[in-house]
Amino acid sequence: LVPTLAHEIFARFLNEVEDGLSEAGLSLVVATTDYDADKEFRRARDLLNVGVEALVVSGLDHSAEFAAIIALHRVPLIAISRFSANAVMPTIGYDNAAAAQSALMYLTDLGHRDIAVVAGPLASNARTRERVRGLKDISPQISVTETGLSMKEAIDTCTQLLQTTQKVTAILSLTDIVAQGALVACKRAGVRVPQDVSVIGIDDLPSSAYTEPPLTS
Repeated sequence: LVPTLAHEIFARFLNEVEDGLSEAGLSLVVATTDYDADKEFRRARDLLNVGVEALVVSGLDHSAEFAAIIALHRVPLIAISRFSANAVMPTIGYDNAAAAQSALMYLTDLGHRDIAVVAGPLASNARTRERVRGLKDISPQISVTETGLSMKEAIDTCTQLLQTTQKVTAILSLTDIVAQGALVACKRAGVRVPQDVSVIGIDDLPSSAYTEPPLTS
C-alpha cells in the first residue's frame, strides 16, 4: 500500500520489492491510498479479503479501523519511509527530522541566513511534518510555505515565492519534486542557481542528478 504511483520514489521502491519477491516465488499486488487513511483501510480490507498474505505500508499513521483489520487477519506488516524503534510494527526508513536539519545546516554553513522552506502538504504526510519539526527544533523562527506535490504546483508556489520575497538567498525544499519545481521557477524568473539563489532538496532521486543545474539533495 503506497500513497501514489505518480512519484519516482515509490515507483523505484516497488520495483525493488517486486524483484525481491519474485526471487522468493512470490507476487506483488499494489494499491494506492492517496495519503487518505480511510482509503488505506478500504484497500487493505479488499486485499486481505482476496487472500493477501502480508502488507507493506507507508509511514506509521494509520486509522483504528486499519489496526483492527490487521489484528483480525493476523498478517505480517511492515512500515517503510519512517524509522522508529518504538513502533508497534517493524519499520524500515530514515530519520526525517535529521535529514531536514542536515539540509538546513548545509545551507547555513554556506553562509545563507534568508532561507525559504517549501514543503508538501503537512496535514496528510507525517514524514513532511517530521521534517518541519526537525527544522523548528534548531530554528524555531523558520517559516514554511506549503505546496502540492505535483510539478506544476511546486513551480507555481516557488514562482510566487520569488516574486514576493526579495531577500531569499536559498530555497530548502522538503522533497526533491518540490526542489525540481523550484529550479524551473528560478529559470523562468531569470534567477541563476546557485549564483543568485541556492536550491536544495531531500530524497536524492536519481532524476535530480540530471536537472539543470544538478540538484543538491
